[in-house]
Amino acid sequence: MRAVVVREFGGIEKARLGEVPKPAPKAGEVMIEVHAVSVNFVDLVMIGGSYQFKPTLPFTPGKLPVGIVAAVGDGVKNFKVGDRALLMAESGSFTEFVVMPEEQCIKLPASLPFTEAAAMALVYDTAHFALKERGRIKPGDNVLILGATGGVGLAAIQLAKAWGGKVLAAVASKD
Repeated sequence: MRAVVVREFGGIEKARLGEVPKPAPKAGEVMIEVHAVSVNFVDLVMIGGSYQFKPTLPFTPGKLPVGIVAAVGDGVKNFKVGDRALLMAESGSFTEFVVMPEEQCIKLPASLPFTEAAAMALVYDTAHFALKERGRIKPGDNVLILGATGGVGLAAIQLAKAWGGKVLAAVASKD
């Protein structure tokens, strides 16, 4: 199947279209046919070899693909072929099919277009992790959001407000 393949770390030009074997789901895994995946700064950092972990070369970049469930492994209980899903993949998503354990898959409502789900997945995931896991936000907390005009900043403002936080948004310019 077609995929973006990185054979050596470097600039974006190191990411090339290539062929990789199509995966098959094992027990407890879900496979989707990828309909959308966003391109983020983290992908460039990973391709450059300076992400928080270095993938084994060659690898396929791309986080958090969305699409239609194409197959499920034995024991999968919450997904069936035809479901819409987002997979919490760290990489490997710039391809036609991706496999992940069922517990790392999220059902998508029919009302959410794939392109919108892919566009918002990483920024909301990052904001959620920062506020809940690192910041341990509680209702009534004062929350300073830096970079409030960027994707993660905007997501953090919305989530903090939804969780009862009092938000102070900071930006780098008057504009």
